[in-house]
Amino acid sequence: MQKYGLVCEVAHEGEIRGCAAFPAIPNAFLTASRDHTVKLWIDSGNGNYEATHTFVGHSGDVYAVGYLKPDGDRKAGIVTASRDKTAIVWDIETANPLSVLSGHEADVVCMDTSPDGNMIVTGSYDKKAIVWDAKTGKQVRTLQHDNAIRCVKWLSNGTILTGGDSKLITVWSTSGDKINTLRNHKSTIRGFAELPIGFASASSDETLNVFTLNGDHLMNLAGHQSFVYSVAPLPGSDLCSASEDSTVRVWTNGECAQTITHPTTVWAVCTLENGDIVSACADNYARVWSQDTSKVKQELQEKFHATVASKAVSTKAVGGVELNKLPGPEALAADGDRDGQIRMIKRPDYPTGEVYTWSQLERKWKKTGDLMDDPNEVPEKKELNGKYYDQIIDVAVDDGTANMRLGYNNGENEWEAAQRFILENADRGVRQDHLAQIAEFISKNVGGSTMEFNANQNSDPLTGGGRYIPGSAAPGFGGGAAVSEFAKEAARRAAEGQDSGESYRDTYQRLQGQQVAVSEYAKEALRLEEEARRAAGNATGAAPLLGSDKYPLIDMATFPQPVNAAGCQKKITEFLGLVDDNGKLSEAEQTTLTTLLAFASGANKDPSSVSGTEWMSVVSKLLAFPNEKRFPAVDIVRCVVREQSLCDQLVAEHKAAAEDAKAATILGQLFTFFKESTSAVEATLVCRALCNMFGTATAYIAENSATITDSAKIVFKMTPNARTALASVVQNFCVHFSKVEVAAEAGPAESRIVDLVPWCTQWLLYESTAPILMVLLASVGTLICSKSSVNKMCLEKAKECYLADCLKGKTQFGDSGVMSLAGELVEKYLSD
Repeated sequence: MQKYGLVCEVAHEGEIRGCAAFPAIPNAFLTASRDHTVKLWIDSGNGNYEATHTFVGHSGDVYAVGYLKPDGDRKAGIVTASRDKTAIVWDIETANPLSVLSGHEADVVCMDTSPDGNMIVTGSYDKKAIVWDAKTGKQVRTLQHDNAIRCVKWLSNGTILTGGDSKLITVWSTSGDKINTLRNHKSTIRGFAELPIGFASASSDETLNVFTLNGDHLMNLAGHQSFVYSVAPLPGSDLCSASEDSTVRVWTNGECAQTITHPTTVWAVCTLENGDIVSACADNYARVWSQDTSKVKQELQEKFHATVASKAVSTKAVGGVELNKLPGPEALAADGDRDGQIRMIKRPDYPTGEVYTWSQLERKWKKTGDLMDDPNEVPEKKELNGKYYDQIIDVAVDDGTANMRLGYNNGENEWEAAQRFILENADRGVRQDHLAQIAEFISKNVGGSTMEFNANQNSDPLTGGGRYIPGSAAPGFGGGAAVSEFAKEAARRAAEGQDSGESYRDTYQRLQGQQVAVSEYAKEALRLEEEARRAAGNATGAAPLLGSDKYPLIDMATFPQPVNAAGCQKKITEFLGLVDDNGKLSEAEQTTLTTLLAFASGANKDPSSVSGTEWMSVVSKLLAFPNEKRFPAVDIVRCVVREQSLCDQLVAEHKAAAEDAKAATILGQLFTFFKESTSAVEATLVCRALCNMFGTATAYIAENSATITDSAKIVFKMTPNARTALASVVQNFCVHFSKVEVAAEAGPAESRIVDLVPWCTQWLLYESTAPILMVLLASVGTLICSKSSVNKMCLEKAKECYLADCLKGKTQFGDSGVMSLAGELVEKYLSD
C-alpha cells in the first residue's frame, strides 16, 4: 500500500470536532468547530484548499456536519449539530440557515441524512434520536433510548443505526421500529461508517468492529491506544479511524497498514472521492492526506513531523514506565512487528525517555514524543449541586457572605461555564453583566483551586494577575452597581420625604444631559414605575423609556483595572532585549517609564508626577515594537487615558498632526488598530483603551468614530475576548449618540451616527456568540428607540440597510435571549 502523505492544513479558531465530504463539488469538504462555525473548503489546485463559505449561526460548539443531497426543487445543502441543542439546515449558496431543528433538550452531538436527502436524523445526550423532515424542518418521529446518544448513521438500505453510552448498536427501521441490537463492544459507541460489505463501528473500548448489513459480525480491529472517535471508508473495504491516542490509522484487510500520529486528539476523519483522507484535530487544524506523491508537500510534512516529535507523552498513556529500566537507542536497531507499535528508549545524555512508533510502510522507527509525568491527568469527577465536574473552584467573596463554588469541565467553553455560574448564583448578587469578566477569569485561571473576588483589584489577563469582584463597577453590557447620580438624587428625595411630583422617569430625564451613570437600582426603579404606570392605565401612546430590560443602554463600559507594574515592566524589559539600539530606552526614559507605571498601577495617584511630554515619547517607542510585542504599551495607554490631563495631551498631539501623519500618533495608531495590523490580544486592549476615552474625550472619540469603525472590522473574526471588547466600544458609541441632538439635515456629525447602523448590521451577520450578539442588539436598540432627534435618522437607515431582515435571521439563532431581543426590535421598530 502506498503511504498517505500530508497535502495541506486548514484552520479554525477552535478545535475542529467534525468533518465531512461535500460531494456536490469534487473533493471539497466541510469542517465543524468549537469556534461555533462551519467552513466549506474547495480544492483550488495543486492540493491547496481555500474556505469559500463560513456558516455562522450556532451559539455553541459545532460537533458534526454533513451533506444534504438535493431533492426536487431543493438544492444541495448541509446540516450541522451543535452544543446549543439545535441542528441547522443551511443554504449552501448564501450560507444562511434555512431551518433550525429545535426539539432536543441537551447537546446535539451527531447527525446524518437519508440516502434520498428527504430526512435527517440527529442524536443527543438527552437520550433521543429525532427524525426530521429535511424540507419543512418538522419532527417526524423520536427514537427513545435509555442512555445518551453519541453517533447515528442512515444506511443506504433505509435502516438507521444509533449508538452511545449503552454500549449497544441499535438498528431501526425508517418507521421507527427496532430491528436488531448488537452487543459486540465493551464501551461507548462513538462512530459509524457504511462499507460495501456492511458497516463499521468505533468505540471507547479502543477497537472497531465490522458487520454485514444483517448484523453479522465479521471482524474486530484492535490497535488504538485510547477511545476511537470516528471511522470512515476507503476505496474497497478498507477503513481509516481517528482516536484520542492522537492517531489516524489506515486499515487494510483487517490489519493496521499505516499510523499517522498527530500533535493531539483526532476527533474525526472523512474521505474524499479521490481517496484522500481529511483528519479533524483538537489543535484547531484539519489536514488532508493523500497517496498521490505529486500533491504531498515535503516541507510542510517535515514541519508537521517535527511538531509531533516535540510533544510530551504521558507515562500513563503508555502503561506507566520506569526510566531506569528503559533500553538504550540500540533497541531501535530491530524492526517492529506491526504498524503503530510503540517502543521507548532512554539515551544517557537525554533528560527523559523517548517514544518511537514503527512505520511498516517506511520500515523505520519514527519519534512521536518525549515521556513525562501526566500533568493533564483528569481527576475523579467532583459533585456540585447534583452535577459532576472536573474542577470545583472555590469563589471567595470579600463582603462577608458565604463562599460560592464554580463547576468546570476541562475543555468546556468558558462562556457557558460562566453563564451557568451566573444562573446558579443570581440570588446571591452575581449579575448578567459579570459574564465577560467571569468567562475571561475562567479562561486564564482554570487549574487553580480558588478564585478570589477582591474589591480593590480587577482581572488583567495580559500583564498581570488580579481578581474580579461582583458588585464592583463592571465593564461591558448592562452597567454596574456603583451608586449613580440618579440613585443619589432618588435616595436624597426619599430620605427627605419629598414628593415633588417628579417621578423616577422625570429625574432620569432631568439628569440625562449630565452624562451620569445609572445603576441597577435606578434601572429597576424605572422599570417598576413603568409597569405601575401601565397597570394604572396611564401609559401614554409613546414607546416606553426602556424598550425592554435590555435597552436602551444607559451606562458606558469602562475598564479601570490598574496595570500590574511588575509584570508590565518585566515584559517590556524582555522585549527591549530583542530590539536594536535605536529602539532601546535611555536611562532618563527608563526613569520616565518607572514613573508612568507607578501611576498606571495606582501606586502613585498624582498625575502631575507624569509631567511634560517625555512619557509620550516613551510610549511611542514601545509602540514601535514588533506587532506581537506592543501590548504592554497599549495597556499603559488604556490606564492613562482615564486621567483628563494626560488624555488631553494625546488628543492635542493627534489634532496637531498633519492629516497624513495622524495615523502615526499614539491615538492615531489606536484609532486605526495599528493600520489594521493588530493581533487579537492587542485589539482587546485597544478597544478597552477606546472605551476609557469616553470618560475624558467623549466628543473627540465620537468625532473619529468613522475611522475607528472602518478599521475595527478586522476584529469581527478575531477571538471572543477581542469581539467582546469591541462590542463595549459599540455600546459606548450608541449610548453617547442616542443623547445627541442632530440637525434636521444630515451633515458630518449626523452621518457618523447613522453609519453605525449598517456597520452593526454587517457585524450582526458575522457574529455567532450569544453574549456578544446581546450587546450588539441592545446597542442597535438604543439608537433606534432614542428619544432624541437621532431616532428618525437611525430608523430610516435601518430600513435602508435591511436590518430587519438581518434580525429576522437572528430570531432563529437558537439562543432564547438573542431570539427574543431580535424579535422584539423587529416588532416594535422595524415592522411595516
